[in-house]
Amino acid sequence: AKRQNIAIKSGMSSTKSLLEPMTMVVFVHNAALAMYSAWAFKSIFPLFVRGIVNKGCRDGLCDVDGYVWNGGLFVHIYLFYLSKYYELVDTVIIIAKGRQASLLQIYHHAGVILTTYYACYYAPSASVFLVWENAGVHTIMYTYYALTALGFNPPGKQYLTSLQIFQFLFGQSFIVLYLLMPACQTAPQRTWMWIMTAYLLPLIYLFVQFFSKTYKKDAKPKKTL
Repeated sequence: AKRQNIAIKSGMSSTKSLLEPMTMVVFVHNAALAMYSAWAFKSIFPLFVRGIVNKGCRDGLCDVDGYVWNGGLFVHIYLFYLSKYYELVDTVIIIAKGRQASLLQIYHHAGVILTTYYACYYAPSASVFLVWENAGVHTIMYTYYALTALGFNPPGKQYLTSLQIFQFLFGQSFIVLYLLMPACQTAPQRTWMWIMTAYLLPLIYLFVQFFSKTYKKDAKPKKTL
């Protein structure tokens, strides 16, 4: 009977913790970003595919006449830019939990606001790849964090970090592709690509450093006496 009472109390305590204001704020925040990211991922890339189908591969990629940009891409890039301000709540939550925001956290959030602002300003068609893949990764990432806020512990967090590193490498590879294509982007659009490169390379380094410190250290076998 005593064991049963303890189990009931434990269950009530667990349920109560899920209803705590901070827990629900964190859950709603992450769930909202997961839903927005899923919608953006689903909506952005068809615009780009439509440009290639209607204009051909090179003209669709370069979007010199602004067919894709004016056909809906700008709206998505601008919404993406605004969402990055809301993502600053991530840092607020970290501080509210009594932890300190890392250099990676600060650099990542501040840099993405700056680069997406210039994407709105310079209108580079190359930005579609970075926004599309970022939306896909964030759909997975914020769904993961929404689940952990509710007390679940999904496996494979290290693979989530690996996926983030891959998206930066993938995005940078397309920036290089655009830079190598002659007469593909205007001078201002190429300026954005250099700004993006200057942001991405240190970001990749910081993420690889974080991955190495966090996961490789845990994977080392313990010495036995």
